[in-house]
Formats: sequence, C-alpha cells, structure tokens
Amino acid sequence: MAALLREASTETEIFRNQLLAHNETIRSNYIDEGLQLLFTLSVLKRIEKGGKSGYSLRGLEEGGPKDFLILGIWKTARMSDQGNRSARFRARLMALRNGVSMRPCGSLVYSPNVAAPKYRLGPAVRIDPLVDKNPTAPRFEVTKKEPNDLVFRLSFEPSLSAGEVIDYGFYIWAEKIYAMSREEAVERYKDEWTREGIILNDPCLFFNVTVKLPSGFQYREARLEKDPVLTHGGPNVPGSVISSFRLGERVLTANLEKPSAGTYFVSWKPP
Repeated sequence: MAALLREASTETEIFRNQLLAHNETIRSNYIDEGLQLLFTLSVLKRIEKGGKSGYSLRGLEEGGPKDFLILGIWKTARMSDQGNRSARFRARLMALRNGVSMRPCGSLVYSPNVAAPKYRLGPAVRIDPLVDKNPTAPRFEVTKKEPNDLVFRLSFEPSLSAGEVIDYGFYIWAEKIYAMSREEAVERYKDEWTREGIILNDPCLFFNVTVKLPSGFQYREARLEKDPVLTHGGPNVPGSVISSFRLGERVLTANLEKPSAGTYFVSWKPP
C-alpha cells in the first residue's frame, strides 16, 4: 500500500498496468487489493482517461482524507479501587500525502474539575517501508497542559512522504477521574454514564479500546456507543449503541474494523 500511495502522490493519475510495471516484486493481487481498499476508504477516486480506468488521490474539497490512514489504534485504560485512571495509547499511521509535517494527539476529560494528569511520551518511530534506512525519529512534545486537556504534537523533519509509517504511544495517569457510584457520576459529570474512548477523524482500518475494572466493581449496564454529545459539566446525550457487554465482566473490550469517522466510547453505569 505504501508504494501505491507514493506513486499516487507523485503522479496526477495512476493505472493498474503502470503500477504493475513499476512494482514488479509486488504480486498483482496485492496491488488490486490495495487499490480497492484505498478506494473503499475514499482515499482514491476512480477516473477514466483515454478509454482506460485509473485512480487519483481524492482531494479535501472532494471529501478526501487530510493526512493519514490509521492502520491501528490501541487504547487500554485501567480503573483503580479509588477511581484513579491509567491509560496507555498506541497508534500506527501511514501518511497519505507528501509534505505532512506534524500530527496532533492527546487526552481530554469532559469535566473541568479533575486533577492534573501525569504523563510519559513515547516511543515514537518513523519508518519508510520503501527504503532500507529509516529517517529521523519524530519530535514528541507537549503543546497544551491543563487538568482536563493534554495536547501533544509529533513533528516530522523533513516532512513525511506518502506511504511512510509513524508508530507512537503515550501513557497517562490521573487521580480519581472515574466515578465509583451513580451518585458521584451525576454530581461530578451530570451523567449516569462513565466513558472511555477515542476520536476518529481519519480513515481507519482497526481500533481497540479496552477498559479494565477493579475487582468487585459491579456496573449496572455497559456498552459500546458512537457519537454521544458530551459537554463540559453535562448534561450529555447518549450515542447510538453498537453493542452491549454482559453484566459482571471485569474487562470490557471493543474491536472494530474499518469504522466510520466519529467518537467511540466503551461506556458503563457505575453501581
């Protein structure tokens, strides 16, 4: 797929026979599958020229993606007996265009009344699948630090070429973020539900969100939901329910392949 994107970013149009000629070491069915996947994700659009069918990158004005394809996102959050939150986040991305110079990321809590988090950045790795030597590692830095809003930035020097891969992660710990009862949830967040999730603004192949609850914590209901309306201090509006968890599970795990853009949350009602 890296080779297809590199060529699509260099040429105005690409055609199957052209790709086969330029990538003789790649099996034709892999090229066909890559083209179909990128078309399905609205990264490429189909074109007709001189009686031949081909592809070109879909522009932003045509509803195309901005900078990245998410190859995978993994987030694991753990609740302690006191409601403390620890979360590990990892993402693997592929640049869709030439010239990408930065990537923002971070963690947001929908309440101003929380303790400032502790954090650890990295590792962050930059990989070019089409060359033997990997480029300079990204620079990982904090650009905003507030108790409920922590923003990081990955900077790429030189800027990325289409098809390059970025693999990065970070860890966050904060005291007493999770409500341990219905009464506490309503008082602090104006909502019966507690949530842990991710925001997807880019085309995505896969994500995983896992929440590990403390022993003896008995939620009243738990589910995976999409696009709830959340505000600082509530009230909130529940999202559409994708699936539900059985009562009594200590580990709530959600996996989705090729999800559409939006916000996804593993959500539960404290006892």
